[in-house]
Amino acid sequence: MRKLAVVGLVLVGALLLGTTFVFYSKYQKSASDYAQATADHESMRQRYDRAVTEIVTIQDSLSAIVLGGEQDQILTRSSQLETQPPGSMHDEVLSRISLLKSALERTKDRIEDLDTRLKKSGVKIAGLERMITGL
Repeated sequence: MRKLAVVGLVLVGALLLGTTFVFYSKYQKSASDYAQATADHESMRQRYDRAVTEIVTIQDSLSAIVLGGEQDQILTRSSQLETQPPGSMHDEVLSRISLLKSALERTKDRIEDLDTRLKKSGVKIAGLERMITGL
C-alpha cells in the first residue's frame, strides 16, 4: 500500500511538473508575442507620423504654388476649402490636387489659344509684307 501511495505521489508530482512546464512555455510565448506586438505598434506609429509629416509638407507645398494670373481664383477656392467642415487630410490633399489639375488644364487651353492667335497674326503679317513688296 505504501508503494502504491509513493508511486501515486510521484505520478502526481510528475504531472504537476509537466503542467508547470507547459504553462511556463505558454507564458514565455505570450510575453514574446506581446513584445513583438508592442514593437509592431511602435513601428506603425512611427510610419504613421512620417506619413502625416509628408502629407503636411505636400499640403504646404501645394498651398505655396500660385499659377499665373489665377492667384485670386486659387486663393478664393483655398479659403473655401478651409471654411468647409474638417475632413481627412487625404480628402483635402486630393481636392487641392484636383484644383491644381484644373488650373493646369485652363493654362494649357490658354497657351493653345495664344499659340493659335500667334500663328494667325504671323500669317497676316507675312501677307501684309508680300503686299507691301508688291506695291
